[in-house]
Amino acid sequence: MIRALLLISILVAACGGSKSEPVATPPATADKGHEESNMTAEVKAFHDSFAPHYHAAKNPERMKGTCAAIPEFTSGAATIAKAPTPAGVDAAVWTDATGKLAASIEGLDGACKANDAAAFDPAIETMHKNFHAVMEAAGGHHEGGQAHPEMKPQGGGY
Repeated sequence: MIRALLLISILVAACGGSKSEPVATPPATADKGHEESNMTAEVKAFHDSFAPHYHAAKNPERMKGTCAAIPEFTSGAATIAKAPTPAGVDAAVWTDATGKLAASIEGLDGACKANDAAAFDPAIETMHKNFHAVMEAAGGHHEGGQAHPEMKPQGGGY
């Protein structure tokens, strides 16, 4: 809101108060700035099921809801892995990334089954990083179209 008011003030000052065309604002997205234009349908579907859980407020309800969604995540990761390797993507890189995503879901499931809140946070972070590695392998980008070098797949050894 403050940004919008500041932008309007700057535009009015720059225009000297003369009448101008309204400034178009980009549509708000619920996905925290992720650029989805290069996602395959399978990767987008996984993103849409995982993002609300990952971005939820860190509290016991987040863990409960995320743990309840493990079958959906497992199914989504299997769907991604079974889909054809995206055009221009090295098959070995794709297979490695999708395998690590599946392994990280198993790690998250282990934390959930143990009802271990201390293990839950690192496990969901690993899953998030591994999902981004799948996105990046498919040619997708994060925030502003820039790939994040730190979003490398993490081992699934839980």
